[in-house]
Amino acid sequence: MAKIVSGLPVRLISSVMKKSSSNLKSGRSNRTKISTNIVLLFCLLARLSYADSASLKVDCRKYGNRHVIAEDGCQPVMVQLNVCSGFCRTFSFYDIDSEKVTVIGKCCRMVENIWVNVTLNCSDGHRVVRLPSATECRCFDCAADR
Repeated sequence: MAKIVSGLPVRLISSVMKKSSSNLKSGRSNRTKISTNIVLLFCLLARLSYADSASLKVDCRKYGNRHVIAEDGCQPVMVQLNVCSGFCRTFSFYDIDSEKVTVIGKCCRMVENIWVNVTLNCSDGHRVVRLPSATECRCFDCAADR
């Protein structure tokens, strides 16, 4: 029986590595073939390890969360707002051709939202604050701002 390395049988890893090695010995190999084999091997390992691990499955969804809204001169108010939270697939690998680490990352983000008006009782009267509350969440490319 084959040993399992991150969900991939050792025989398959050996097969890919032997093919790369035989290409080098015969002189038929170039950087592209080696790079392709390494990337394919990494992708197989990453894909199978995600499939085998329940804790790493994509799970991006909305959750109700209580927030205290406070402004100077106003009484704090507790409000229920939906937030997006969870796990999305993220990985990185070294690309021999570009000689750089390639990062592929997804982040759990708000897709749709409603606006909730919160009325604050302040010493100088009432203030209305508009806050977003998630109605739908999904995994998107990670970025600082959207």
